[in-house]
Amino acid sequence: MGANIILYDRIWMNDYIEHLEYQRNLLRLMEQYLQSEKMNALPEMQMSYVAVLPQCRELAKSLEIMEKTLKEYLEKVQNTAIRFQKQCQEIELPVFLAVD
Repeated sequence: MGANIILYDRIWMNDYIEHLEYQRNLLRLMEQYLQSEKMNALPEMQMSYVAVLPQCRELAKSLEIMEKTLKEYLEKVQNTAIRFQKQCQEIELPVFLAVD
């Protein structure tokens, strides 16, 4: 049962990481669109774009940090699960519990 939970968590976490990456890419596209629209906007409207663009960059940075953190966490959990599995396999059962 423990291995199934670890596998489920790994699948779920990978999906979540992919979703964060997708959101970051969407945000990058939005930022590019806003940049190009800022260039075409009337001078009095450009200030609105100037106010929004740094917030887009900040959000993108936040998503990137979350993605990196989750990838690192997942890697450490996977390494720990492998180490734990190996340790469990190395445990010797007492003779009276051994299955013949």
